Amino acid sequence: MKFVLCRVPFILLFHIAVAVAVSVPHLDLMISLIGALSSSAIALIYTPVQEMLVMWPNDLGRFKWKIFKDILLILFGFVGFVAGTVTTLISIADAFSSGKSTETAEVS
Repeated sequence: MKFVLCRVPFILLFHIAVAVAVSVPHLDLMISLIGALSSSAIALIYTPVQEMLVMWPNDLGRFKWKIFKDILLILFGFVGFVAGTVTTLISIADAFSSGKSTETAEVS
């Protein structure tokens, strides 16, 4: 019984992943969009925010240099977030407006 209960979530996730892959005609562009939305946010925005929250107010370094470093990282992550999202959305719009297949759709 334990084996069956442990396998059910994996089987459901597999079927959901297959359904998404079949229903989305340009899966590569959707993966790019998810990557643009989440990668820069996780790596370059949330991490400095967490560091500021943990270090606040006692362990910010001499002249509070960790705040400046974290703010620069957050700004860099936000620029990457916006640039990646806009570029991917333009590629998605181009792919769907021209009716190209997945193999010929290019990220510009």
